[in-house]
Amino acid sequence: MPKTAVFNIRIEPEVKSEAEKLFNSFGLTVTDAVNVFLRQSIMRRGFPFEIVQINLENPTSIIPERQFDFINGPPLPDDFFDPLPEDELQAWGL
Repeated sequence: MPKTAVFNIRIEPEVKSEAEKLFNSFGLTVTDAVNVFLRQSIMRRGFPFEIVQINLENPTSIIPERQFDFINGPPLPDDFFDPLPEDELQAWGL
């Protein structure tokens, strides 16, 4: 189907410039990116990404718990693994 509809938007020049650079790095134009956004929105029947409202009194409230641990300090290796069942520990002589 030929692209014949025109879509005009007003946007800050800096935002337009940064978006053009970003999308060009993917080999896309801003028009291509807008088409991707609109098609994904139609397929998902909503925004193709999560929209959140930050609680200004607690801005970290939107950060998932595991990421929050990274803020408080580096994770420990045990944070990434569930403990082995007792019989498996015994089988390995641990």
